Order: sequence, then C-alpha cells, then structure tokens
Amino acid sequence: GERYTDFTKVIFVCLFYSALYPATFFFGFAILMIQYFVDKFMLMRIWTPAPFVGTQLAKFSRTYFFWAAILICGVVSSYTWAQFPYDNVCKPPNAETGFEGAYPVTFNDGTTGDVTVFQTESYRFCDQSWRGYTGLRFPATSAQQGTLKWMTRSQASLTDYYGWFSVALLTLVLLGVFGGSLLVFLRSFIQGTYEPDGKDAHINFHNVAEISAYVPQFKIGAFQYPVLACDVDDFVKTWIGWTDPAAPSYDQHNLIFDVPTEGMRDKTQRGEDLAETVEDEIERSILERRPIYSIVKSWAIQSESRAFNSA
Repeated sequence: GERYTDFTKVIFVCLFYSALYPATFFFGFAILMIQYFVDKFMLMRIWTPAPFVGTQLAKFSRTYFFWAAILICGVVSSYTWAQFPYDNVCKPPNAETGFEGAYPVTFNDGTTGDVTVFQTESYRFCDQSWRGYTGLRFPATSAQQGTLKWMTRSQASLTDYYGWFSVALLTLVLLGVFGGSLLVFLRSFIQGTYEPDGKDAHINFHNVAEISAYVPQFKIGAFQYPVLACDVDDFVKTWIGWTDPAAPSYDQHNLIFDVPTEGMRDKTQRGEDLAETVEDEIERSILERRPIYSIVKSWAIQSESRAFNSA
C-alpha cells in the first residue's frame, strides 16, 4: 500500500504541474523507473513476505484515481494557460499616450529624485486569476477576459482549445467512472441485472465443519455463553457457533422456556411444567398466542445432498 501510494503521488504531481513545467514528465518517468528497479531488488533480496491485503487499493486507483488525475491535468492546464503571464497588467482598449519623460518622486527613505519613463502607452490593473473571471468560471476560455485583454492571439486560441477539451474530458471521465453503474441502474427497470459472483466449488453447506449459520442470540456480560432467542429443536446444533459441554442441548441458554406458548414441545421434560403454574385468565392467554421467538430450522435433502437453512 505504501509503495502504491508513492506511485500515485508521483503521477498526480507530474500531471498537475505539466502545463507550467512540461519537463515534469521526464522527471516523473525517471523517478518511476528508479522506484521500479529499487523495489524489485528489495522484493527479491531484502523484504520478507507481507500479509495479503487484497486488491482493493489497486482497483480503486484504476477506477477513480487515474481518471481523476487525468481530469485534473486537463482542467488545471487550461487555467494555467488562461492566466498567463500572471502580471495582472492589461492594455486598455483606448490607451493614452505621451507619458514619456522624467518625473520627480520621493523615495521611502525621504530622498528625492527623478524617474524616467520611456513607455508611451498606459496600462491598467486587471485580475488574471480565475477568481476575477466574468460569468461562468468553467471552462477557462478567452471570452472570460472581459474588456481588458491580456492574452495574445495564439494564447487565446490555445486557451479555447484547452478549455473545451477539459469539458469533453470531464464528460468522458463521468461516463467512464459512473456510466456503467448508471446503465445498470436504468436497465434494472426493464430487466433483471443479477449476475452470480464466483464459481460453484461443489462443496455442500453442511459438509463445511467450520461454518456457522445465523441464529438469533445475544450476549449478556454476566453469562459465559450467549442467550438464544429461538427454537432450535429442528436445527443442526453445530451451526450455532458455540457449545456448552455442561448443557449440550442448549435448553439452559434458551429464552423460549421463560415464556411458554401453546404447542411448545417437551415443556415438562425440561424442568417444571410451566403451564400448571398459570392461574388467572391473563396468564393463560399467553399459551394461546403464537410463538414470540424465532423458529430456526434446517432441512437436508439426501437426494440432492444439500442442506437448506431458514430463519
């Protein structure tokens, strides 16, 4: 992950400053080549095997980072050309002339002197940064100069090309990154889009010894084992995920025996007959209700050698 991060940083910096300093591509190429051979030597001779971290970082970079880096390169380059020459000085449309000559001035230290002006035309301040653009600031085109012009004819043409190219690039990036998901979303309204992930390993569910199924239960800090909140009479006990050697039937850890219901099996065999302690009509009505806890069952179909679990 650290080496991949260094690689993406080099790519991003090269693309970001490529318009101002095109030589960054050569420096970036040299850095990545050196990094490749150094990492190759370290991997073969010095480094020990690292834990497997998956391919999530690589997939994220391919899907989002490189697209975003190319988009930033196009947008930043268009604004870089549009703001050149960065002096905030513009020649007004009707420039005044006749300013040449010597002018007396007072300097900051209190001394006086003369300043000779050779320029015969006047110039005005103009904000060449993107913050001073008039109208919509994206894309960066020559039309955003306003009445005060600072671009040459060739610069204005190149800025227009760069600006509209960044718009096209933004459209392509959005379609490339989110177009597939949008297409699947729209297609889901007219046809099914589910596709199975992976391949059938031909291993039956009930043949995996380490597997556990979802069983309604929760933990209480005072008890060593979790408390079940379901009927597990017709369920494979090994799928619960834990076992109490002192109570392999799980009855001592099951809440269904605290609230008896009509049709509950083996009530008298697992302790006192709770139905006999009901004396008034309100408590007897509890027995007539449907079970308030979940029922977890499993079925094994021998002909197909498969087991199904439902809760």
